Amino acid sequence: MNDKNYYVNTIIQQLFTGGRTLVWSWGAHDFKRLDEMTLMFKVNARRLEGYVYIRYCFGSDTYEVLFSEYPPKFTATNECGYEILEHATIKRLENVYCDDMTYRIDNEIERIPEYRY
Repeated sequence: MNDKNYYVNTIIQQLFTGGRTLVWSWGAHDFKRLDEMTLMFKVNARRLEGYVYIRYCFGSDTYEVLFSEYPPKFTATNECGYEILEHATIKRLENVYCDDMTYRIDNEIERIPEYRY
């Protein structure tokens, strides 16, 4: 791919296709491309006030989603230029398919048992 934003643009498109209203209900903002395969954005959701990282896993054609209270630490020492602090990661979802990505994120950061839908 010549377009270095291709995968991140695809992540955004698939995230919003899964439920535009859900994404906005999280207070999602400050969308940033961390590298060719990773999107980061800030949320002010019911169960998380922090950051969501969505990373495309090329071999399996799935996504890895990380939730953190802290932004990435930017460094000059690694090839990506950033490091997601593992000790700050609240939860990690692996093997997330595009068609259930938005719903799975919503279950982790917004949905509570009292919701009836």
